[in-house]
Amino acid sequence: MLTLMMSLVCAACCAMAQENLKLTGEKPLDGDKIQAVETYENPKTQQIFFGLGLWPLDPYYNGFSVNLTYTRYLNKTYSWDVASLDYIYTVDSGLTSQLADSYQVQPQSIERLNFVLTSDMNYTFAYGKTIFLKKYIRYFRSSLLAGPGLVITNQESAVGMDVGWRIETFVNDNFSWRVEARYLYTFGAVRNNLAFIFGTAYAY
Repeated sequence: MLTLMMSLVCAACCAMAQENLKLTGEKPLDGDKIQAVETYENPKTQQIFFGLGLWPLDPYYNGFSVNLTYTRYLNKTYSWDVASLDYIYTVDSGLTSQLADSYQVQPQSIERLNFVLTSDMNYTFAYGKTIFLKKYIRYFRSSLLAGPGLVITNQESAVGMDVGWRIETFVNDNFSWRVEARYLYTFGAVRNNLAFIFGTAYAY
């Protein structure tokens, strides 16, 4: 009787093990067999980012910027943009000429962005892998950022609070592509503080 019970227990354990194997074994993904997704690694602690940006909100001009950012990675979740500097070049949108031609109104002075300096803390809330073109495995991560900032225009300087969202995809261990949207709320009359930035980063 004892032998029969032991046999039944062993059979049940084998069935459960086979069932778990079916649930956690290899699965097809776009024709490729995968067994597991390992923990995302972030071995680099420093990063230099170079990007180009668009500042679209001001009705009198469009802003185009060059961005340079130095980042320190504290761990897998938190990082610090120690300094992020934008130089903005502005191009008239045509509204000034339209006002002069249609309404005989000529603005005497238009405030334009020149520089934006920020320092943000980043919280990485999502990271993982994706298969690009069914062949290349790429790491990605996405984060929220916030911190103090300074806006310098052709008329004044104003401090504020910078907030934004970022997504980054890695080409290899050192290089990555990044897209981010940032808004700097200032405690003055400065406008056109929304930016969309795209660029590449080098981690070391």
